[in-house]
Amino acid sequence: MKSIGVVDDDSSIRDVLRGLLEGSDYEVVFESSDGIGVVDLCMEKEPDAVIIDVGLPSKDGIELSKEISATSAIPVVLITANREDDILKRAVDCGVMSIIGKPFERADIISSLGFAISRQEELDDLKRENMELRGSLESRRLIEKAKGFLMEERSISEDAAFALIRTRSMNERSSMKDVAKALIEELG
Repeated sequence: MKSIGVVDDDSSIRDVLRGLLEGSDYEVVFESSDGIGVVDLCMEKEPDAVIIDVGLPSKDGIELSKEISATSAIPVVLITANREDDILKRAVDCGVMSIIGKPFERADIISSLGFAISRQEELDDLKRENMELRGSLESRRLIEKAKGFLMEERSISEDAAFALIRTRSMNERSSMKDVAKALIEELG
């Protein structure tokens, strides 16, 4: 079951949303009538997504979406009666994953939540992959530098330098990256 936060100043809309989500794979874990404290609620409850109305009394829903996106990876689904291009552009620029126009139906809510959560999972995977690639590139850069130092210091071939790094890595039971760093410090 996926957890959802709902932020709308109209209690009847919150009731409708809660009712539309009943019997689905989504459960409302918090509700708010304005934007105050919602970022803290998101940090505390860690919902899988948050549905936010654009027109909140104390804070613009788009600005609230921006605050949530800046502090967490919780996807935001925005609901609005206003479909002007300016609102839509601002929403996308603030990290909103999906926008639903009023009036809405159950299918609109369910599909938008599914889309938003799925897109966030894809983004998280891409970020993780990016970090792994950066780590691999950094390792490779250090190993290449250490090989260069070994080749110069010992007048050996590139293959022999690589073999020395690999052997030391196995003997010391440490990563080749760590061995390369140590060699760079020793020989540099």
